[in-house]
Amino acid sequence: MRNSSSLLFPLLIFLFFLLSPLSASPYYQDGVLIHLSSGRKSPQKVLMAFKMATIMSENKKDVLVYCDNEAVKLLTTDAQDIENSGFPSLHTMLDQLLSKKIPILACPACLKTAKIKYQNLKPGILIATPNTFFDFTKGRIVSLNY
Repeated sequence: MRNSSSLLFPLLIFLFFLLSPLSASPYYQDGVLIHLSSGRKSPQKVLMAFKMATIMSENKKDVLVYCDNEAVKLLTTDAQDIENSGFPSLHTMLDQLLSKKIPILACPACLKTAKIKYQNLKPGILIATPNTFFDFTKGRIVSLNY
């Protein structure tokens, strides 16, 4: 006869999977993480990233936009607008996303490297923290990289 402790481990594993977010994800809103590293030298990548964020937010998805490397330079109050046929302008999409309270995050190390102070960011832009990558949605996270 098996002792009760030998049954405890399989029971704990079963409960873990039963109660884990992976098994519950169909019940939660899924999220989209848009990761943008490109800057002014890649206007189509920049505009496509913000266009996808706009489209996903219109489709009732949780959206988070994370900007690092050259992309942080696009988030300042004095950044030049980017336009390309077939897309709304960068400033138009940024303003739309911020008005919908879509989190747009800047990499703190990249801001420091680019010598950009927090006060120089467009109002509403947030500084990324480790938790913000997981707290914006309770469902699965799909990542798109530009």
